[in-house]
Amino acid sequence: MLKVTGLCAGYGPVPVLDGVSIDVGTGTAMAVLGANGMGKTTLMRALMGFLAVTSGKIVLDGLDVTDQPPQERARAGFGYMPQGQGVFLRMTVRDQLRYAMVAKGRAAGNLSDILDRFPVLPPLLDRTGDALSGGERQLVALACCLSTRPGTLLLDEPTEGLQPSYVDQILELLTMLKRHDSLTILLAEQNLEFATALCDQVSIMRKGAIAATAPVAAIRDASTDVDLLLAGEL
Repeated sequence: MLKVTGLCAGYGPVPVLDGVSIDVGTGTAMAVLGANGMGKTTLMRALMGFLAVTSGKIVLDGLDVTDQPPQERARAGFGYMPQGQGVFLRMTVRDQLRYAMVAKGRAAGNLSDILDRFPVLPPLLDRTGDALSGGERQLVALACCLSTRPGTLLLDEPTEGLQPSYVDQILELLTMLKRHDSLTILLAEQNLEFATALCDQVSIMRKGAIAATAPVAAIRDASTDVDLLLAGEL
C-alpha cells in the first residue's frame, strides 16, 4: 500500500508539486494522467527519493520513507521504471538482469522466473542494449525492474513511443502481476486507453496538483471530458 499526503517538491527555488495526496491500495493500480509539464515525472522522482521533498509524507506498507535515500526505498519494496528506455547500452541483457538482482540484494542466479514472464527475452539475452529496438529496450527495462520483486511499482510513461504489440505485452504482464502477485502500481501516463485498461482509479494532474480522482469506470464514461482536461481545456 502506498499513501502520499501533502507532497511538495521542486527544483531549487522552482516549486512543482503542490500538496499531492494519493492512496493506492495493495494489489491495485492508479494512473496519474496529465499533459507534459504537469509534474508527473517530478512526482515519480520524489517518490523514489531522487528529488528531496519540501513537505508532506510518503508511507509504503506502513513505513515512513519520506527521508529515506533511493536504495533504502528500493529495499522497502519500491520498483521504479523511469521515462525513456533505461538500459545500459554496452551491457548484455543477461548481465543487466543479473545486475538488477544484485543491486536489490538478491543472488544473481536463476533467471527462469523473469524469463518465463517475458518470453520475448531469451533470444535477446546475449545482445547489448544498443542492439535492441526501442520496444525491446522498454521490455528489458521493465524486466530488470520486476526482477527485483518489488511490492510497489512506479512506472513513468512506460508506453511512450511503443508500437501496439509491445504495449499489449506490457499490459498483459502488469495485469497478471496485479491480479496474482498483488503488485501495487502507480502509473504516470498520457495513454488513456492503456491507463483505463490496467488501473482501478485515475487521478488527473494539473500544474503539480491533483485536479480530480475517480474510479476507472467513471473515467471511461467521461472520456471526452477527460481528454479535454488532459489537454488543459477544462
